[in-house]
Amino acid sequence: MLREDNVVNIVRPDGLAIDAHEPVQQYPALTAFEPVQLATPQLLHTFWPHVEPLFTECVNRALHGEFEASDLLDRALSGQISIMVIANDRTGTNPNLEVKLAAALEAIIYPKYANINILAFGGRDVRNMADKFWVMFKGWCLMNGARSIEASVNPYMERLLRPLGFKVMYRNVRCSLTENSNGDS
Repeated sequence: MLREDNVVNIVRPDGLAIDAHEPVQQYPALTAFEPVQLATPQLLHTFWPHVEPLFTECVNRALHGEFEASDLLDRALSGQISIMVIANDRTGTNPNLEVKLAAALEAIIYPKYANINILAFGGRDVRNMADKFWVMFKGWCLMNGARSIEASVNPYMERLLRPLGFKVMYRNVRCSLTENSNGDS
């Protein structure tokens, strides 16, 4: 609609007018889902509201007190681990951002070679995302010096990972030093 001063008013879907002289917030267009490495503090903080619930669900379901989701953010901000996501916006700024998958990864350097360890993994549509991005992820690991990918998992997750080429290498056992664990009452 043209005003007397030849400035166009744009009417938003909610009926409010936007003066053409006022800056309009522009967001990057949503894309197909693609991997994003959260390699800067800005990206970590921008994506965290979408990533934290995925990691919290993982922590609550699969871990036994080793860490909380917030510990992953702290370690990523200090450069100790990497966080990768599969999202429909590489910047994390579009209000319709959706994160389908999140993984917290750390390099494990053994004397003879390096591995990428999956610390936490969570999301939706996991099988489809794995089919689409697993080869790319393996390439990223290889380019970063890893010879294999490892994870400490429960039997359920072991079954999910088996089709991706994971196999049992060791059995992880634990003896608590703060609880009576020798069977005595």
